[in-house]
Amino acid sequence: MSQLAAAIAQINAARQYTLGLLADLPADAWFFMPTPAVTHIAWQVGHISIAQYRLGVAFHREPKPADAAWLPANYRELFGRDSTPQADPSLYPTPAEILANLDEINRHVIAEVAQLGDADLDRPVLQAHRFVKTVIEALFWCSRHESIHAGQIALLRRLHGLRPQW
Repeated sequence: MSQLAAAIAQINAARQYTLGLLADLPADAWFFMPTPAVTHIAWQVGHISIAQYRLGVAFHREPKPADAAWLPANYRELFGRDSTPQADPSLYPTPAEILANLDEINRHVIAEVAQLGDADLDRPVLQAHRFVKTVIEALFWCSRHESIHAGQIALLRRLHGLRPQW
């Protein structure tokens, strides 16, 4: 298996795990914030989306105007690394919209990443990052990053009183 195929397989596996955590999530759990209020599942899922775009696309090429058709303009503000989750659901897209965006961004990123050649994978990333230096490292980190946030989703599920999803 090539490095690219392995990275895509890991991204897909992490996504399947995340989706399993969300499959039976009741509406009231999406914006539940434990005390002290730190984060909620809606923020975690939106953050996974913007991070997948960043790690899977923006690290190997400049943004294109066409990206705006599938990357919501306010996602960096709502879900970016420096954003602060807010308890007010009216500030966010609905859970259905967040899930639809998660899928849309994933489809575009995977389709684009699948077109990368071996020479592309060893290129330095376009944005500084503390863990990754090359495109292939960014792709492998994409799955690891999602897994970290899936763990937070799993914990939020438990704190909300839902059974674990293994």
